[in-house]
Amino acid sequence: MKKIVLVLMVAAATLTMNAQPAGRHRNTPADPAKMVEQRVDRLNDALDLTDAQKEDLTKIFTEEMGQMKANKDKAKPDREAMKKQREETDARVKSVLTPEQQAKYDEMQKNAPRGHRSQGHRDGNRGDKMKGCGGQGCCCKQGEKPAEPAPAE
Repeated sequence: MKKIVLVLMVAAATLTMNAQPAGRHRNTPADPAKMVEQRVDRLNDALDLTDAQKEDLTKIFTEEMGQMKANKDKAKPDREAMKKQREETDARVKSVLTPEQQAKYDEMQKNAPRGHRSQGHRDGNRGDKMKGCGGQGCCCKQGEKPAEPAPAE
């Protein structure tokens, strides 16, 4: 009887491990091109970009990713240089947008969540602290909250 229970437990554990998503794990680097594409897609959804704007933003964000990576690869990353780079990128992005789009973009930036992972979103679940902000660029869909965790028994 004990052997049967043990075999069933091993089989259940194996099935559970195989049921885990095969997506990116925390320690594997994200694909920079995919990150740029997602960033442009989010802006397109919010700002209704033209094809030329999408191309320009893709170029801007790709250059930014390369510069940020070069800085992060240093023995001691220069946080001030990274902040300056983000500000320069922000200015370049605004130069591509129309005045109406700039106003929406500024509002998006103002409402964007900071310290994203500590808020317990899907990619950084913190159990009962889980709450969705629904902000632009957030892992939560606009206006929706992620499912609450099951109550502890």
